[in-house]
Amino acid sequence: MKLIFGSLLFLAAVATTGGLYLAIRKPAQKKVDLEKLLSLPSKIAQRLQRLGDYLVARFGTKLTDQPTAESPARTA
Repeated sequence: MKLIFGSLLFLAAVATTGGLYLAIRKPAQKKVDLEKLLSLPSKIAQRLQRLGDYLVARFGTKLTDQPTAESPARTA
């Protein structure tokens, strides 16, 4: 319970200080800050995509590395 309350209190403190920061900024600076904030989720998604691509390239199996099941020889 203390952990949850502490986390919520921390988020409230961050939101409050962030709101105050944006309130005292000049309008032009505030616009730039908000644009950076809005582009943040897409940047995170791009980084995660690159990380996934790297991990697949680094640790993924290649088609030639997989063992093949040989079919039994047919007797005719």
